[in-house]
Amino acid sequence: MTETWPKETIVSFIEGEDTTNVFTYSEKWQKHMTKLGVKHYADNGHGGHDYTIPKKWLRLPNKPSKAKSDAMKLRMANSANALFRPQNNGAPRLPEASTPEMDNRASSAARGAK
Repeated sequence: MTETWPKETIVSFIEGEDTTNVFTYSEKWQKHMTKLGVKHYADNGHGGHDYTIPKKWLRLPNKPSKAKSDAMKLRMANSANALFRPQNNGAPRLPEASTPEMDNRASSAARGAK
């Protein structure tokens, strides 16, 4: 079994400069940079690449509005309540695994009810 390790990405954002540096081991980031037409200027020999991109390509994250934040909290709470609503014996109701046999029985029962 092969172990997977976190793949580090570092974005160096220096005020007063028009560009920013991105160092990454992530293949996903590397493919994205290639798609954008950005070539790496350095390779550390262990899979890490350095890129320079225009600073205007980056955006600072926005804090969600209070309404969006409250709506998200409500959706998460409703999902958790539905998933872990106690059964008659007080045990939480866990999601049922769907198997092909179960799906076939359900569709057969639906056809027979017509």
